[in-house]
Amino acid sequence: MARRKGWDSLSASYRERLSRNGITKARYERGHKLDIARGHANTPEHGIREAQRNPVKYRKYLQKKTQPPPGGAPPIVQATQLNRARDAAYYNIKGRLETYFKYNEATVLANVYGGRTSESGDVYGMSLSEAQWTSRADTEELRSRARIQYQGNPWWYH
Repeated sequence: MARRKGWDSLSASYRERLSRNGITKARYERGHKLDIARGHANTPEHGIREAQRNPVKYRKYLQKKTQPPPGGAPPIVQATQLNRARDAAYYNIKGRLETYFKYNEATVLANVYGGRTSESGDVYGMSLSEAQWTSRADTEELRSRARIQYQGNPWWYH
């Protein structure tokens, strides 16, 4: 472990900060721990690796850092899941229905990802559950869902 600087070689503001938190010159020179004085009473100074080496001390910190926020996964993870599911849905529809005479690429793109269709106007795109179902559906299931004509039907491919 590296040796500490001498008390007198510390900046005046840093010495003041240590003093405010109970670290005197004598305690500093004896090697007293500085983590509390540095603001790390409940958090590791060097991040998650240090916390994982001492899980008992940093239990609350680890729980906070490793659990998803109350709304589920972080927004970037949710967006990635949705995009992947929509991609899989699009390629499944395209692969199964592209050869149909009535197949319209622009309508399918808008219904899967969101956009404007000539029949429904503005559409939001498939939800995660719709996209997941669509990615696993066979040809007849897709045609069956498209058969029901209503404004904004995400399986409409004409």
